[in-house]
Amino acid sequence: MIVKQAMKNIWTIRFVLLLSFVLFDFLTTLASISDINQEGNLLAKAAMNAFGIHLGLALFSLYVSSFLLLIILSCRGLLPNQKNKLTFTLFVVLDFGFGWFIAGSHFVGGTSWFLNASPLLRQVLGFTVYFSLVLWFETKLYRKTSWLSASKKRTVHC
Repeated sequence: MIVKQAMKNIWTIRFVLLLSFVLFDFLTTLASISDINQEGNLLAKAAMNAFGIHLGLALFSLYVSSFLLLIILSCRGLLPNQKNKLTFTLFVVLDFGFGWFIAGSHFVGGTSWFLNASPLLRQVLGFTVYFSLVLWFETKLYRKTSWLSASKKRTVHC
């Protein structure tokens, strides 16, 4: 009941989606790394130097996850809860930012171990996966109350 009710909130869905990208990066790095110097992220490398590979990577991922939660809660409190074109534009910009900077960058980090493609292509792929999932949840679960419905003009047929 609580999970079903929580999944009706788009902010919870955004957090779970972004957290899944962080966990994907964490698990693939944890499974593939054998030396600290293989890590490309300087902050994660510093945490691994200080606490060891496994604990340092876990603490770094926990730090990123708590930072994501702070961003999500801040945006939830600051953005208006209305259906108009301004809110629609703000949500699109927010989802582009989340998709490109958070989901895309963690997708690049997670796939760097096994996908031999350019980082830009992996970034675009991660962004596309995130943005597609957000749009899917918006259209399927929130058809009547979503920010997508604010951009459509309603016509009344007599």
